[in-house]
Amino acid sequence: MRKGFCFYISILIAGLSLCSAAYGAGLAIHPMEQFVSPGKSGVYIASNQHDKALAVEVIIESWTITESGEELRQISNDLVAYPSQFILKGNTFKKIKVGLRRPLGNLTSEKCYRVTIRELPISLEPEEPGTFRIYQASAYRTSYYIAPKGAKPKLDLVDANFDGNVLSVRFVNNGNLHCHLRNPEIILRTSDGQLLKIEEEDVITVIAGENMHAKITRRFDFDLSKVDVPKNIVGGTIAFHDQAALQGKTFQLRW
Repeated sequence: MRKGFCFYISILIAGLSLCSAAYGAGLAIHPMEQFVSPGKSGVYIASNQHDKALAVEVIIESWTITESGEELRQISNDLVAYPSQFILKGNTFKKIKVGLRRPLGNLTSEKCYRVTIRELPISLEPEEPGTFRIYQASAYRTSYYIAPKGAKPKLDLVDANFDGNVLSVRFVNNGNLHCHLRNPEIILRTSDGQLLKIEEEDVITVIAGENMHAKITRRFDFDLSKVDVPKNIVGGTIAFHDQAALQGKTFQLRW
């Protein structure tokens, strides 16, 4: 008699850091961002929107971002999740508490973590011989921040360079709290005082919404090869609007 089998496909759905909730095939997680004070815990709500039970696990990683924008993560024992593995029955929800395993001591700068809550691609239902099923497993990678009281970002421009095709800008966050670079405005200036606002979405998207962790430097390269840019560009400005943390500060670009 032919033996039954299942075919499993695991689908990763990474939630955006600005979303307050995320929805997948069965598993749903809320919230997608946690802002926690030292000594406090964050609580996630995991819900199962299907009739069948799900196997769920929680993974905690430390998190930083390189100058080129690469996300680096490493399994961390700083935090502990309870429960870290569980069965979530159909059409039910469960609270997941995530907090420090031990006190951090005198915390002077924000610490950043990724808390991933994922459905394991295993079936909790008996399979019938001869069946063929595609299993979709959802995973949500959330942002978990622990910050000292009164923490603030302090974004500073390191340098800028323009070679006629690519505008490169480096920022450093000298503060002790992360910030997002929302609603950027780039204006270039020619040697005769003319101003050119860069509005092409595929250019602006390089920096729009990007995360600047505390104490990191990041470089952003804007490809202007397809933009009608005069040859006598000598400088410009970059600003981030609707961002209270940056207080509407305008940065002068010089090279």
